[in-house]
Amino acid sequence: MKRLETFKALTRDIDGIKKPLIALGFFKVWNLIFGLIPLFLYSFLVNRVLVDKDMNELWPVIIGYLAVFLFATMGIAVSKKFSNRLILKYDLRIKIKLLKKYTRLDTNVYSKYSIGDVKSRIDNDSVVAGNFFETHVLEFIYAVV
Repeated sequence: MKRLETFKALTRDIDGIKKPLIALGFFKVWNLIFGLIPLFLYSFLVNRVLVDKDMNELWPVIIGYLAVFLFATMGIAVSKKFSNRLILKYDLRIKIKLLKKYTRLDTNVYSKYSIGDVKSRIDNDSVVAGNFFETHVLEFIYAVV
């Protein structure tokens, strides 16, 4: 449950990621389904065409493979669009959140950091948070499913 707690802590006060996350989850399931259909098509190909030697059943298998390829490609393209939008939005919101934290610091504390240090911390922290979001939340849920 640490992943969920970390995710909630990272996304607290960040709006606008729920809908793209749901859409991305839908397309991950879409891709999972269209990743499993070729197994059934292959079974059909082996049993009907190769074993039973029914060449009339070859065309439905070919058309099935083409349809799966087209729908899977479409799902990957749209999910990539949602993923990029979600990650960019998340990265922007994390950077804004970090900038707000730095602007609320006391001047004595803030003066201890150099400008380059603050910039590199904001850039690196947002990248690490984005990587956590992508690999430990999105890909983990997909791998479990």
